[in-house]
Amino acid sequence: MREPINRILSLYWYEHVGWLHGVLHQTDRCKSMKEWVSAWQDSSSYKQSILKEDPRSNYIEIENYYTKAFSNWNGKSPIGPEDFEKAKQTLLKFDLILISEWLGDETEVDTVNAVFSGRTNLVMGGKLRGNRKMQDLLKPKLAPDEDAIKEKLRQLNQWDIKLYDFAMSLVAWRLKHIVPIIRKLRGHVHVHGVHGNSNALPDAETATAISSWKDRDQQLAAERHMCDGFQEDIKTFQHTFQGEFGIFRPEGHKGP
Repeated sequence: MREPINRILSLYWYEHVGWLHGVLHQTDRCKSMKEWVSAWQDSSSYKQSILKEDPRSNYIEIENYYTKAFSNWNGKSPIGPEDFEKAKQTLLKFDLILISEWLGDETEVDTVNAVFSGRTNLVMGGKLRGNRKMQDLLKPKLAPDEDAIKEKLRQLNQWDIKLYDFAMSLVAWRLKHIVPIIRKLRGHVHVHGVHGNSNALPDAETATAISSWKDRDQQLAAERHMCDGFQEDIKTFQHTFQGEFGIFRPEGHKGP
């Protein structure tokens, strides 16, 4: 997860300006940040036209994107406390959550390397980055009032700000505990190609974790087997699935 306001600003520069200026070389078509934000608010006629065509799509989202995505929002009513609680419960079900702003932190890197042991070192140098020179060049024209826009976005994204705070607290707790637990597990069982001490007996906490891990592996294997026969169906209904999960790029997403 990324800090909500920075995510929105990045979306503007990457998805809107980056496309029109950087790819099509049609800078005159770029809307100012203020115009773009106004157009993508839930209450705007432009956003409503997108939602009317694809009610579940939140590909371009400047109001509580994370809360909507994790609560299975259907586009029919404003986000509220019930959606926020659903989003929190969804986050709790993830085995691994990463905070974008912490990706260079040694503790988070160690945790990812511990979970994905087939990779000896997590390389952080290959992160996708926006075009900073483009932003520096166009910001005086397109976003001279960025501070005021940020404040407006903070008001529009109160649920996402709360969810991001919740996610950081959850991740901080897990970063403290997950590496010792995984190391303890690997001291007793063969996990991801790592052989441990087969003679040692795990304590109750580790035994429970091992049992849960095995059950999960069996469940995933069964699901993979079941899905093998549906590959063609999935391709046929790809548009539907993408729309359901909010990743379908509706026509007009580069706009307004």
